[in-house]
Amino acid sequence: MKRILPILFLCLGMATMYTVSADAGACHKGGCKGSSCSQGKASKCKITKLKKMTKMLYWHKDALEITDDQMDQIKSVKHTAIKTLIKLRADKDIVKVDLKSEMWEDMIDVDRVNDLIDQKYAIKTSASKVYVKAIADILKILNEDQRKMVKKIAKHKKMGKSCGTSSCCGKCGSGGAGKVCPITGKPLDGKGSMKGSMK
Repeated sequence: MKRILPILFLCLGMATMYTVSADAGACHKGGCKGSSCSQGKASKCKITKLKKMTKMLYWHKDALEITDDQMDQIKSVKHTAIKTLIKLRADKDIVKVDLKSEMWEDMIDVDRVNDLIDQKYAIKTSASKVYVKAIADILKILNEDQRKMVKKIAKHKKMGKSCGTSSCCGKCGSGGAGKVCPITGKPLDGKGSMKGSMK
């Protein structure tokens, strides 16, 4: 048994390093960016994505004709979801600590470990559901025309194209007098900004 334990710990260590490097690689390839992804935590990435979506809506508030009441509702949905995701992240971290502790026992309780693994992935599933519901609730707040325009903006951003407003991303600002935004069809000023959009 004493000869088997060092081999077991070595295998566990290698598996842990592989998982961490895989998570980091996934984040590096666009899963999420910034400090919220530094430890490869999925719920943090969801928080970042949710913040980015609401920020995009804020930048295009005037162009999308989003009312103050709609914006307040969107912020409420975002804040509620983020608080839930933070709690789920904390729960998952506690489970990970318990799981690591169980794996260092002389005799591993397989049933206990399996239960902790189930808990860990149940929390991740819950986080995904919270994120999806938040996005769905935000889209419900918008009207049909606003939702169509949001999809156009998201598509342009995904393709690396200018969405027509200099305030939303660094790729914009190529407009000029007489030109129109490729998404809204509204005129651009000489600096490439959409008239009426937030600076």
